[in-house]
Amino acid sequence: MGLRKMNNFDCVDRLISVMKKIHVKRLTADEYVRYRNNLAQRYPKEFTPIRRGETLSLRALLSRKNDQVKLSFTYDQFGKCTQEYILKQ
Repeated sequence: MGLRKMNNFDCVDRLISVMKKIHVKRLTADEYVRYRNNLAQRYPKEFTPIRRGETLSLRALLSRKNDQVKLSFTYDQFGKCTQEYILKQ
């Protein structure tokens, strides 16, 4: 059983769809995974569960110049890194 090859640019579109559906402009990577999977359960025709490796593809795409979403990294006082997606206007 082969896996269908994922179009990496669809990752950004799926991220934007989730952010618009839940009406937010900022979202951490952990929140994105949680909300995306939750939306996939509630709206299976509109959303799919997050795929293995999709967050890595998303990070790679957003680390380059992107007109729709900015990738940000913040560190807390203990050095824990949080990856955050910010929807541009």
